[in-house]
Amino acid sequence: MTPRLLAYLTKLDFERRYALVARDDTGEGVAIARYEATREEGVAEIAVVVLPGWRRVGLASALVHMLGEAALRHGFDRFTATYLADNRPVAELLEEAGARQVIASGIANASVSLTLEAPYESGEG
Repeated sequence: MTPRLLAYLTKLDFERRYALVARDDTGEGVAIARYEATREEGVAEIAVVVLPGWRRVGLASALVHMLGEAALRHGFDRFTATYLADNRPVAELLEEAGARQVIASGIANASVSLTLEAPYESGEG
């Protein structure tokens, strides 16, 4: 990772570039969810990373829900995401949220409208 990329990824304004970090009992980071405004008004691209031992326990769902609440407060009404089409956990998380997904050449692009209601009820993620 270059110093320039590291600076770009870690400088947030908590409005157009926002991130949440989940930590375990020892303070070690186990997940991060972030959004960044796109050029399209009211739209932010989202990314989520969860350590393997913390997957499928609802952590990604909870972080995305909290991130959505923050995005709504800052004037966003839609998230977009790009991911590998065979990444079933991500696809399932987006499906739960009611995302519209388009797959081409093994790459999926999804778009989901943000609402004030919690779309993540199953505890998966």
